[in-house]
Amino acid sequence: MASPFKEKITAQLNAMPERDRRALFIMVVAVTLTVVYMLIWEPIMQWSEESRKEYQSNMDTLAFIQANEQAARQSTSQGGQQVSRDKLSAVVTGAARQQGIKLSRVQPSNEGVTVWMDKVAYQKLLAWVINLHNQYHFSIDKIRIDAQDEAGMVRAYLSITM
Repeated sequence: MASPFKEKITAQLNAMPERDRRALFIMVVAVTLTVVYMLIWEPIMQWSEESRKEYQSNMDTLAFIQANEQAARQSTSQGGQQVSRDKLSAVVTGAARQQGIKLSRVQPSNEGVTVWMDKVAYQKLLAWVINLHNQYHFSIDKIRIDAQDEAGMVRAYLSITM
């Protein structure tokens, strides 16, 4: 049993001239193909192209890493001094003393060491941080630097880890 809607549409199509029915059929096929292209094919092709570019980028990165692996391993084994976690405070304090920096407070923690400086020359602080990174491979996780009234002098707080 056909629905009244389907019967009405069928009756209207049969009442149309042959040429109009053919044009309507062509138009329905064109709209259907356009919708399929825009909603299915084009998004799939865009995803495919993005995936291909990401894959190529990852392959380039892998090739770079493989090409430079040996040099990186050599620079890691040759450069810097290795420091145990329990001697981190002593190394940080000693490096500060060598740079002529007076540490106001040193507080060891599980992650590293936190230091405070009340009045230090900015250039000395910068040289000290660079030395800690280059010579001992320490990282600065947090840093806060406040300007002092005296030109070039700062107050600093640093959280240092290995």
